[in-house]
Amino acid sequence: MDSESRVTIVVDNTAEPPFLGEHGFAALVDAGGKRVLFDTGQGDALENNLAALGVEPESIDALVLSHGHYDHTGGVPWLVGRLRPDVKVYAHPAVLSAKYAVDGASSRYIGAPAAAKCFISNLGSYFVPTESPTEIFPGIWATGEIPRISRMEPPAERFKKDPEGKDIDAIPDDQALFLRVREGVAVLLGCCHSGLENTLAAVADAAETEKIHAVIGGTHLRSASPERLEHSIGISRRRGVDILAPCHCTGAESSDRLREAFPERFRGCRAGSVFRFRAA
Repeated sequence: MDSESRVTIVVDNTAEPPFLGEHGFAALVDAGGKRVLFDTGQGDALENNLAALGVEPESIDALVLSHGHYDHTGGVPWLVGRLRPDVKVYAHPAVLSAKYAVDGASSRYIGAPAAAKCFISNLGSYFVPTESPTEIFPGIWATGEIPRISRMEPPAERFKKDPEGKDIDAIPDDQALFLRVREGVAVLLGCCHSGLENTLAAVADAAETEKIHAVIGGTHLRSASPERLEHSIGISRRRGVDILAPCHCTGAESSDRLREAFPERFRGCRAGSVFRFRAA
């Protein structure tokens, strides 16, 4: 077994050459001799950034989708025919559901592109539904659907199941990835639509530990109220998070506040960033 586990950010809003940035997220997990791609970004940056990292799609052993929004599934069509035919896709069944952002009179579709839905729908036994905690490979897990327990983290009103905005989309397909490392548990977030408290509680339950070593990825705190942001900071402290590396949907102002709250634990996070851990 490899002595090191790595998380590499492939796609993020921010990047420097040779990487491309876009509003989206994707990351690679290398652990125990296996390589897992977590999300795919919107699709424009994935090919370039994998090449910049020297990663061939054929080297990927599994694809995990955090949820069904376009900025996490848009790269799926490009991967079709480039992944090995035995690669399984892990996602909650609701990843295929219709998703809209409704702001006043404005409504736009934000779900997975049609080509991605077609590919996933025709995977047969190579699609693994993750409605509950699911082990991808030894030591690498998807949380599955995250229970909405915290009153501080209700579903966002702007996300809907229909273009008319009648039904709130609680995004049940939202899930995180976590891996066991020597230091504890490293958590990888796509967008954390379920909220940081709910997500870390689900990880702690599945991993049977109260200690969270690292939290990396999108926290969806960009438009959070000051109370919600401070609540998330408190949760990170109570969980004993040693490394906090927010990106994507966190937003600049919230990232600055997190950096201020955790000056020694905060890490910059953008396309090309690599986080190394001692293998469990």
